[in-house]
Amino acid sequence: MSMDNPSTPPESQRLLKAITERFGFVPPFFEPAVETPDVLSLLWQQTLTAYVDNPLPALFKEKLSALLSRYCAVSYCLVCHSCSLGPLGMRGPQVLRLLQSPVPDEARTERILTGLSGVQTPVEEFPSPDSPLEEDVLQLSSILYLRQPSAAAARECLLRVLGRAHYNRLVALINYVKTCHGWMEANPQVSYRMDARYQRHFEPLAAEEPDLTRYFEEHLPEFARWQQAQEKARETAAVVAQRAEEAEATVDLLEKQLLYAMGELRRGAEFAQVLMAVVGHDLRNPLAAILTSAHLLVRQQPDNRPVVKAATRITSSAQRASRLVTDLLDFTQARLGGGIPVHPTTGDIHLLVHYVVDELRAAHPTRTFHVEYHGDGTGLWDADRLQQVLGNLLANAVAHSPEDSPIHVETRAFEGEVSVCVHNENREGPIPALLLPHLFDPFRRGATAPSASRSRSMGLGLYVVERLVRAHHGRVEVESDARGTTFCLHLPRGKGMDIPPHQASPLASSGGLPAH
Repeated sequence: MSMDNPSTPPESQRLLKAITERFGFVPPFFEPAVETPDVLSLLWQQTLTAYVDNPLPALFKEKLSALLSRYCAVSYCLVCHSCSLGPLGMRGPQVLRLLQSPVPDEARTERILTGLSGVQTPVEEFPSPDSPLEEDVLQLSSILYLRQPSAAAARECLLRVLGRAHYNRLVALINYVKTCHGWMEANPQVSYRMDARYQRHFEPLAAEEPDLTRYFEEHLPEFARWQQAQEKARETAAVVAQRAEEAEATVDLLEKQLLYAMGELRRGAEFAQVLMAVVGHDLRNPLAAILTSAHLLVRQQPDNRPVVKAATRITSSAQRASRLVTDLLDFTQARLGGGIPVHPTTGDIHLLVHYVVDELRAAHPTRTFHVEYHGDGTGLWDADRLQQVLGNLLANAVAHSPEDSPIHVETRAFEGEVSVCVHNENREGPIPALLLPHLFDPFRRGATAPSASRSRSMGLGLYVVERLVRAHHGRVEVESDARGTTFCLHLPRGKGMDIPPHQASPLASSGGLPAH
C-alpha cells in the first residue's frame, strides 16, 4: 500500500501518513477503504478513540481483542492481536493458553457473578494483569460480545465492579472489535501475512509454542463447527419455546373443555361416566409423554438456559393439567361411585412431604419452599392419595401467594396422629370469612377467590383434599388472616384400619429422611 500511488485520493494519503506515524506501518486492515476517504477516516477515528488511545491497559486490550477474535470468520484479527501480545511480555505458551480458554457457559458465568456479588464499590485501578479479577472481566466481556442469555447480568456486574469510566471504555473496545470483525468478514481477501505484527512477532512466539501454528490453521474450521453448534442450540431453544407455548395453549383449552364438561356433568350422570373413561385413557397417556420429554430435554441440555426454562414451563403446565384430570376423576368417583377408595400401607409422612416438595421445586424453580420435620412420621396411609393431597395444597399455596414469597411446610408427630401444615402469604388479602365455610365445596374456590383470575382454578382441588383426608379418618383445617393462609391436615396413624397385607407403598420407608 503506497501513499505515493497517484490513484490514491489526497485525503486518503493524508490519513495513511497519520496511520504510519502512529504505527510505523499501515496495517492491511485499512487497505479496502483507501479508495473511499470518508470510510477510511471513520475506521481510523474509531481505531484511535476506542483502541489506540483507549486508557485501558495495553496488555488487557490485546488480550481481549485476541479472545474475541476467536468468534470472527476471518483469521486476520485473531492472528494480528495474538502476535501483538509478544512485545507486551507474553510468551508463546501463555498466548496459546489464552486462546484455548473455554467459551464461558452458563454455569461458569453464574459462578463468576456469584463471586463478584459482594463487590459493591467500584475498583479504583483497572484489574492488574493475570489477576483473578482480570480473568473474570475477560470472561464477562465475552458474554457481552456473544450476547448470551446472561449478558444483562454480566453488564450490570461489570458496571458495578469497574465503575462508569472503566466500564464505558471497555464497552467502547468491545464494540470496536465487533466492528473490525464485520469489516474483515466483508473483506476476507485481506491477509494477516502482509501485516507487520505477524511478520515481526509470529516466529518468536511459534518457536516458544509450536502448537500456535496449528491453532491458527485450525481456527476457521473450528469456528465453523462452533457456529453450527450455536445455531443448533438456538434452533433447539426456539423449538422448545414453541412447544412450551403450545403446551400452555393446550392446557388452557383443556381447562375450558373441562369447565364446560363439568357444567354438563351437573346435569347428567351418564355423561360423567363416559367422560371418566375418556379422560382416564385419552389424556393421562399424552400428559405422561409430555412430562417425560420435558425431563429428557433438561437432562440432555442442562446448561442451555432457554431450553431449561422452556422445559420447566412445559413441566409446570403438564403437571397442572394432570392435577385437573385427577381432580375431575376423583370428583366424579366421589359423586357417582360412593366415595374415593384409599389403600393404606405403612409409610412415612416426612418422606411423602419431601417427595412432593421436590416435585413442586422442579416445576417452580423460582419459588422458595421452607420445610420442617418433627418427630416420628410413620403411619398407615395411602401414599399415592396423600401425595395428591399435599400436591393440591402446595399448588394452591403457589397459585395464591406472591411470586417472591416463601411457602412454609411443617410436619409434626403426636401420639396418635401426625399433622402437616402449609402456610403462604396472601397475594390479594385473606380469604373472606364468608367463603371459609364453603372452601371445600366443589366449584367454589376458583369462582370466588381474590386471585382466581390468575390461578384459573376449577374449585375441585380443595374438595378432593377434604374427601381424601376424610377417607383417612382425618380432618383438614384452614385459617386466613393478614399474616397469610394456613391449611393443616390432621391424620390418625391408622390404628385399627383394615390393611391388605399384600400391598406396599412405593414411598414406604423405615430409613432416614433425605437432607432438605
